[in-house]
Amino acid sequence: MSPLSIVAVLAALMACVHGLAVEPQQPSSVGVAGGHDAQPGQFPHMASIQAVVPSFWVFESSQNICGGTLIAKNWVLTTAHCLHTAPANAKRIEVVLGTVSLRSWSSQRIGVAKTIKHYGYDPEWNNGAGFFDIALIKLASDAKLSDSVQLAALPVSTRAPTGSATLSGWGSTSGDQAVYPDRLQTVDLPLIDWSLCFYFISDSDPDRVNRMVESNLCAGSLTEPGVAICNRDDGSPLVQKHPNLTTVIGMASWGLQDCGSKPYPSVFIHVGYFLSWIESTMAKN
Repeated sequence: MSPLSIVAVLAALMACVHGLAVEPQQPSSVGVAGGHDAQPGQFPHMASIQAVVPSFWVFESSQNICGGTLIAKNWVLTTAHCLHTAPANAKRIEVVLGTVSLRSWSSQRIGVAKTIKHYGYDPEWNNGAGFFDIALIKLASDAKLSDSVQLAALPVSTRAPTGSATLSGWGSTSGDQAVYPDRLQTVDLPLIDWSLCFYFISDSDPDRVNRMVESNLCAGSLTEPGVAICNRDDGSPLVQKHPNLTTVIGMASWGLQDCGSKPYPSVFIHVGYFLSWIESTMAKN
């Protein structure tokens, strides 16, 4: 047997032992369009939401479909439309924690007990990225907290945040074609006043209905291209970091189709807007 054949057999055996293997992603030096590589432990609240699909023979493979935020040991916050992006042949959804690499074997992989979308969510409005684009995933077992797995705090106020924030995600690094990184990407973004963002979007395309709603918040540059959320960044966290505290203020919802190709805001779900729903839903379930 050739050395290459031996390697192939060992890889298949490893997949069998672990139950699945993450499908190879196209490598890139940049995820979030215009971002850069995250460092291990930099975003311990980051969750990769993955669809497990049949592979060859009895094996399975998994694919990152969107992002989420660990806000309790058994709860992950994401967007509702994220849960609609799983391929039709998906056997189940799993959540992966504690890694910056989708190929890592050291991450925590946890099954899903239930998913709860906001009762007002309409998948037909704005391709699902509408007013109530928020969901909670209850994990089948508690996450084991460590240096690489930690909780993000919820906002203490429903007020819109100001200043700047940090986005992380495994979304495409290019708006021209799907280029999905193995390495988690991150970028710092200035927050944009809601009214300014609304009028900018209206002026950018006056012939189309402005899709921005009250539950959105905006981040990015209105003057420079190159940095934006992109495909499969859906649900990924926008956070503000302070000493010993990371607060999730937003979840990636929608943006320009050709990510980062021209100055245009990235639009997020404002987490503080739904604070009451999040807390009551977790308490009841």
